[in-house]
Amino acid sequence: MKIRFLPSLLVTSLLLQACNAGTSTTRPTANPTAKAPQASTVANTPAPDQQYAELLEQLSQRNPNTEAQQALARGDHFLLGYYRGRAGLKIPGLNAEQQQRQHCRLTTIDGMGDVIYGSNHLKYRIAMRNFAKAFNTQMLGVCL
Repeated sequence: MKIRFLPSLLVTSLLLQACNAGTSTTRPTANPTAKAPQASTVANTPAPDQQYAELLEQLSQRNPNTEAQQALARGDHFLLGYYRGRAGLKIPGLNAEQQQRQHCRLTTIDGMGDVIYGSNHLKYRIAMRNFAKAFNTQMLGVCL
């Protein structure tokens, strides 16, 4: 009995020692020779809300019904959906039962999470949700 007990005790103590040992190095520090980004680089990078203003402008030039008809003509059957943080997957234009029955590929839309960067982002989200709803409505015939 003692012979079996000693090896398991030894292994357990070594494992506990290894877990508590930690690292012998300190945390990495910032490189003192690294340069801060120059003002011109920072100024040329648009803020997220400004990027969504540009995406909103591009989206306003698109027609969901036309794009859906073109996709159907190509034989490309898919639905537009998005992940909304903890709320999970949303497919505009489909109820819960239809979401379960649909058999088409799902293309997810970026920028629809649970963080809103500003008023332009909010407008983009609303417009994109309406676009996806109209697009998905056209695709329902082949996806259900």
